[in-house]
Amino acid sequence: ALKLDHGLSLELTKEFSLRAAALRKAGEEIAELQRQNSLLRSENARLKKEVQEEKAAAEEALKGPGGGDQDGGETIKALETLDSESLCLKLRQVLIRYRQEKAKSEEM
Repeated sequence: ALKLDHGLSLELTKEFSLRAAALRKAGEEIAELQRQNSLLRSENARLKKEVQEEKAAAEEALKGPGGGDQDGGETIKALETLDSESLCLKLRQVLIRYRQEKAKSEEM
């Protein structure tokens, strides 16, 4: 009976060790996933802010050089009808003009 109890004790100790190791590994994985989640949330917040800034810049660019909304409604309607390739081309042209204007203003 003593041999049986000793064998059972060894078996239980082995099982306990395996479960403890599995729990440690799961804990490490949870900590790593929490770290990744934190990084991704931070990146997501940064990207959302960047998108908002780009939207604001695009809206400002649509207002035209006078800063008013002379034909803003018509311009937006016209842009909404463009396919994505044409829209990208228009945005590039606006960006080029913006950079040129910015360079001119910095020269003054």
